[in-house]
Amino acid sequence: MISVVTVNHPAWWDHVSFFVDKYRQDFLLQRLDTSGFFTKKVIAYGDPHVMPMRKLRDHEVYVMIDTPLIDCDGLNKDWVYIPSSKYNKEILEICGFKDVTEVIPKPMAYYPELTNVKREYEIYVNLSQPERKGHDRLSEVLRKLDKELDRKVTMMANVPFNIIHYFTGFNNIEVKLKPALSVKYYDHIKQMAKHRIIIFSSYDEGIGLPAIESALYGQQLVMGDIRATNEFVEAKFAPVVEYKVVKHGVLDKHFLYQIWDEDEFYTLLVKELEDPTFNVARLKDKRVIDYDWIYRKLKEVVGF
Repeated sequence: MISVVTVNHPAWWDHVSFFVDKYRQDFLLQRLDTSGFFTKKVIAYGDPHVMPMRKLRDHEVYVMIDTPLIDCDGLNKDWVYIPSSKYNKEILEICGFKDVTEVIPKPMAYYPELTNVKREYEIYVNLSQPERKGHDRLSEVLRKLDKELDRKVTMMANVPFNIIHYFTGFNNIEVKLKPALSVKYYDHIKQMAKHRIIIFSSYDEGIGLPAIESALYGQQLVMGDIRATNEFVEAKFAPVVEYKVVKHGVLDKHFLYQIWDEDEFYTLLVKELEDPTFNVARLKDKRVIDYDWIYRKLKEVVGF
């Protein structure tokens, strides 16, 4: 029996519980912080800076990792790492880890019934980790757009309280602000699907969920040409013009920021507002929603 370890990541809870429910015969869902029972092998879902690492000692741990930490801090050399993208795999190998498997994308929950949701609004942006998600440059793009618009544009911004001011004070962009709180993943997707354009201003990703979500639900996408997202999604991207290693102020980790061209980002957004058929994202790698393939590969890697 394999224990799937989860941490307090509500946005991922539906993904993991769906996966566990589908293969209940092999997976036992438990929380390490509340249970005194442990199995020998553990597959840990989640980013390495939030996983309960101390409690995973003395177990055969397989970590499905999707955060490319440049300095490799906080990672245990005795664990087996399952990268979610080629980019992740390269970073892990550069870090000198020997037990790195082939790429097995983190599973994505997909709800076909939401592909037919009526588009009621124009722009949607969801920023859960603002320091890595380019909120400052995005704000400049939106302010430039606001001055050039000759009509009203509707936009929903799910953002943390500390950056709400970056998305206020517009004249022609009608912004509905919602605090970036934990919601059921299905409710998040249902809300997102009502919008025609998804803005994803991130500088750093190990896979890039909003871009994949936009492709799954047939939406237009505005983002930079950052790895590893372009492994999974086909679209026109704003080119990356600068790379720099940045220490995250909250997480105390280093990430490779891939800074996209602000003018090209703006141009993509303007064209999409003008043409509802321009730059509709396509899913390039369907393995992210192929649970049977992911499950089979995990069985091969973990050996249960």
